[in-house]
Amino acid sequence: MKHRVLLSLGSITLSVMAMALPSVASATQPLETFLQGATGKNYDAREQGAIKTQRGWEQDAALGRILPSFTARGTYTRNQYEVVIPAGSFGPGSPAAAIQKKDALNAFLQLDVPIVDLANYHRYKQAKHLAEAQDAQLSLTGNDVARGVSKAYYNYLGSSALVESAGRTLKIANENFEYVNTRRGAGVATDLDLQRAER
Repeated sequence: MKHRVLLSLGSITLSVMAMALPSVASATQPLETFLQGATGKNYDAREQGAIKTQRGWEQDAALGRILPSFTARGTYTRNQYEVVIPAGSFGPGSPAAAIQKKDALNAFLQLDVPIVDLANYHRYKQAKHLAEAQDAQLSLTGNDVARGVSKAYYNYLGSSALVESAGRTLKIANENFEYVNTRRGAGVATDLDLQRAER
């Protein structure tokens, strides 16, 4: 009786485990398949990857503050009226001079070279250290994810093997019970032998 209960519990456990796992992934696949899937889909790993990218951008922004910068800007102005000083106003033969042209183009060029900027230099060093720390954190998270996946994988394999072993043991016990029951029917075994086989 106990053997039949164990067998039915084992079958229910296997059925539930089979339904819980996706059809594509079965434990017969290599561990690397699960590790690759976890690396790309695990929330913690994706979050740490995004933070690593952010730290890289922060480092680049901090570096940009200590490097020379060049700015070029152009403007176009359209005036309603053109203001011109007529020719000869400054003496005979002087040309006409425009104070405000009707269409004006202006260009502004600016070069900034930081000579000594210790505050921004230290901010850059801090951003660089934060980026390096994030690399280490990403590696740590990857190791944690791999450890968790490996543990679950081997737990599943161990549990499956245990259920399979229990099924074989139960089958052998049932066969032994049938054998002793047959012997008892033939008068070769006693009721005590049958009770021992039933346990």
